[in-house]
Amino acid sequence: MSKLVKEVFDDVIVFSVSEPGAMGPNNMTFYTKAGEYFSVEHTDSDTYAELKEAYPVLKECFWNGPMKNEIASIFSIVIGGSLDDKKTTIPSGMRHIYLDYGNHVVVKEEYYRAVKDIFADKSKCDLTFHWAKFLKDAEFAGSRLDDIASAYYVQKERDEMITNKIKELNKKPEYREKIACSENNDDMMEVLKEYGIEIDSFELTQIVFRQSGLF
Repeated sequence: MSKLVKEVFDDVIVFSVSEPGAMGPNNMTFYTKAGEYFSVEHTDSDTYAELKEAYPVLKECFWNGPMKNEIASIFSIVIGGSLDDKKTTIPSGMRHIYLDYGNHVVVKEEYYRAVKDIFADKSKCDLTFHWAKFLKDAEFAGSRLDDIASAYYVQKERDEMITNKIKELNKKPEYREKIACSENNDDMMEVLKEYGIEIDSFELTQIVFRQSGLF
């Protein structure tokens, strides 16, 4: 692909792909930070190879149903191989949304929660074919994204700070004993406060979910 096309991919923050044989648009759609989107046919291996050169994120991707750490709902339709086959993988710094029938959306991690909120009241079928339009209609672009990213990284830094502090505390026998002897969540939060971590049980639960990639 030309240098100009490669430069277009520099601002991509969300993209979608259909696995071979998927019941979907059978193309790849890319959504940029400017709020624009474009689609590329990728029905042959040569085109996909070119796409990987233009957008190197794809070099670290493998498509086969939900990711290993994802829990598909009972209504999810998965196509492809057996449960023992390699699962969908994406590079670090990206988050994955499985849309049934072999269709995927991948989002830069800092925008994932905001994208999920926009998608919340949409059906998986509608998202499969119109997800980019939904983002554009929501004016998901420009300085708004800067604010979202800034808030995300502030939250991420705090999450990592608290997680690392608790890891260090877990090396101390007296801390582990106090936590083990706590009768409820409030008692546990008091122990954490004693050791310099002021947090409530709800926030701690949210941190666990975010760190595990479930939120």
